[in-house]
Amino acid sequence: MRASSWAIGFSLMFIAAPASAKNDDLYDRKVDAYRAYSANAPPPPVRESTELSARRDGIGAVFTGLGGLATADSRLHEGAGADSPDALRDVRLGIEGERAVGGFASDLLVRISDVRFGFGSVLAFGDAFRLDAPPLANGFTVQPGSTVIATIHAYVGKQFRIGPVLPYADLQIGASIYGTTVRLYHPSFGFLGETQHAAYRFALGPRAGVSIPLGSVFFIDAGVRGELLGFLRVTGYAGIGAFFGP
Repeated sequence: MRASSWAIGFSLMFIAAPASAKNDDLYDRKVDAYRAYSANAPPPPVRESTELSARRDGIGAVFTGLGGLATADSRLHEGAGADSPDALRDVRLGIEGERAVGGFASDLLVRISDVRFGFGSVLAFGDAFRLDAPPLANGFTVQPGSTVIATIHAYVGKQFRIGPVLPYADLQIGASIYGTTVRLYHPSFGFLGETQHAAYRFALGPRAGVSIPLGSVFFIDAGVRGELLGFLRVTGYAGIGAFFGP
């Protein structure tokens, strides 16, 4: 009985040994194949992050609201097509003083590397300035109407990359137009009518601001601009822009 047990045991050992070796060989081949694939497989693609709008090159547009101070000391001229009444013919009129104004502006912006340039416009509204007028014959008097100031300009400047924001400084050059109505009164007949008048100035001044990106397209734009020679002495602005870079 004991001899039979020993015989059965040896038989099982001889049968199991080839099977175990076969399993070990299969495991080794799988490990080698995995190592070969890991060494030769290309790295997973890296997803490029979307570039922030305020830091891209290309073309954009900016729309802002503004408020500030306007100054004037200029001669008024009759508006195009205006026909002044006889009481105002050949009368030299002017405007002077300072007034608070508010309005809006728009800019077309081009950025290449750290250089920015483009064209822009400003439209501002305010109360009437003081009207400088000589005494009129027959008791006539004049009063100014509300103020409208329009500026068109070209600009060129430099942008600076500081963290997630983009400060900039520009030099603006253009033309500024002041528009108002001159109202004519008579002590006996009251209001007799009004005519359009305008004043013109060369506009030159600096602008400094900052762009704050909101994503790959939109950004907030805010800053301060001035006109050394124009009517809008100093204005602050804030608004939103959209950038359409390549």
